[in-house]
Amino acid sequence: MAARPSTFFTVGDIRPAEDSDFEHFIELIDGGGWTKKVDKNGLLAWTRSVEDSSLKMFKFHTVFKDVSAGTAFDVLMDQDYRPNWDDASIKDFDICKLDGYNDIGYYASKSNCLCFYIRL
Repeated sequence: MAARPSTFFTVGDIRPAEDSDFEHFIELIDGGGWTKKVDKNGLLAWTRSVEDSSLKMFKFHTVFKDVSAGTAFDVLMDQDYRPNWDDASIKDFDICKLDGYNDIGYYASKSNCLCFYIRL
């Protein structure tokens, strides 16, 4: 695992992300320790355990033909639009906004997936 920057998020740490957080995030994504769970119809999904926790991280990869990265990002981040395309979603809402770019949210799906997330 990549060395953790001294300012990287820890349990109970609630603050806007900093450049060092993004750098560590990229190291986590590119690093080892991921277990492939899905490889079907162009969708790849992996999980990775979180050190000293029962939580898991998820990583997904797919290709959307004729959809720009910006449009895909906007659709994924738009909670009001999500019910139009996410049949598995039960609830998705903000818990709090840390600033104009960072929020903490909640997502529940029909498959009993309850997720709390920091959207950066």
